[in-house]
Amino acid sequence: MNSLRVAVCDDSMLVRKKLRASLEELGMNVVIEASDGSDIVEKLKGTNDIDVLFLDIVMPNKTGIEALEELKNDERTKDINVVMVTSVGTSKHVKEAVKLGVFDFMQKPVDVNVLKTILQRVKGE
Repeated sequence: MNSLRVAVCDDSMLVRKKLRASLEELGMNVVIEASDGSDIVEKLKGTNDIDVLFLDIVMPNKTGIEALEELKNDERTKDINVVMVTSVGTSKHVKEAVKLGVFDFMQKPVDVNVLKTILQRVKGE
């Protein structure tokens, strides 16, 4: 699988480490990590070469939905493929994310086969 440039945002360090390890195992290049929505928005505004962002929904400071809305409303970040990662996705969250243009959803804990399928879709395979 060709490498993509990936960002990961989750308030749990354990989840970030597991997701990073799974992504790297699949040959991806994790270039940005963040622990909340505010942090990822600021980091992504400084770059324009991220192919996909794995974004937790429930986080302190700024939720994943709030971060998604901000990213999709900014010319520099609106085209990033965003995958919402959650263990507590409610239909309200799903509806909001879809309305904002989310690329996909992924349930925690990380399933490498689901992750691989999502990455293939990002690449258009």
